[in-house]
Amino acid sequence: MKKLFLLLGIVIASYLTVNAQTEVFLSQKSEFYEFNEVTKQYDLVNQVPVDVFFAYEEDRFIIEIDGKARRVWWVFKEYTPSGSMCYATEGDLMKICLNLDEGRVTIFSDGEGKDQFSKAWNLVDITKVAVNQ
Repeated sequence: MKKLFLLLGIVIASYLTVNAQTEVFLSQKSEFYEFNEVTKQYDLVNQVPVDVFFAYEEDRFIIEIDGKARRVWWVFKEYTPSGSMCYATEGDLMKICLNLDEGRVTIFSDGEGKDQFSKAWNLVDITKVAVNQ
């Protein structure tokens, strides 16, 4: 099974530019949240065991679920007080926050403008599986 995960990580790495530094992570658990307008917080709606590969490099992310990869280009980067690196996508439709110290990647989606997102997806218990330099 670990060989399969490593093989999938190599497949993701093949999508990436050879010149750029790329880090590839695996998450085997996802949590899905929806924004609650009353409490102004995200409520957990589902937790599922699913293998997700997540890679990031200088100007894009690649997210692979069930062998299907999606490239997401980011245009802005900021650091939060909690130590996360957050990347906004073009048009502020998504925001992706990496907190490698806590082993978590959070993807905010269904954006209505900067920092106004109706859904959040946490990749938890992430582990680094490859680094391409």
